[in-house]
Amino acid sequence: MGEVLRVGVRKGIEKVGLSAIPLNDLVSYYQLSKDHISIHVSGVDLSLAEKRRQMHDGLQELARSLTVEPNLSEVNVITATSWIVGEYPKIIENLGFTVDTGLEHPLARTSIRRYKSRSLVNIERKYKDKRPGFAWMGRVEFLQRYADDSSKHPL
Repeated sequence: MGEVLRVGVRKGIEKVGLSAIPLNDLVSYYQLSKDHISIHVSGVDLSLAEKRRQMHDGLQELARSLTVEPNLSEVNVITATSWIVGEYPKIIENLGFTVDTGLEHPLARTSIRRYKSRSLVNIERKYKDKRPGFAWMGRVEFLQRYADDSSKHPL
């Protein structure tokens, strides 16, 4: 697993071996391996409407990156591991992700351990005790949903 080049520093994100790649003010991602990306949603203070817009725009930008960036050509899974997935699974499912409540996906347990160890993101104290969840989407489905006119998939 190679180190991703540092592109920027964002509030709430720690650099521990990998750096977050920002897509916009709300959404960033980590390339954890040549075939795995984990998305991160920052705790920025935005209205719900603005969060929805930026989430949609960020996922569209990630889809664009998946199609043009050579270092992302082998990515076959996009994951999200967070207290948000655990607390609001329907929102994550509405984005097209499969919420893996049984932690059966091969990356689920490792992702939960990484999240709990806070090795990628600095979890705010008020969310530290919330149970995290794991969600995933395959590359093909992600690109079908977000690479073209994803307005057909409203939040």
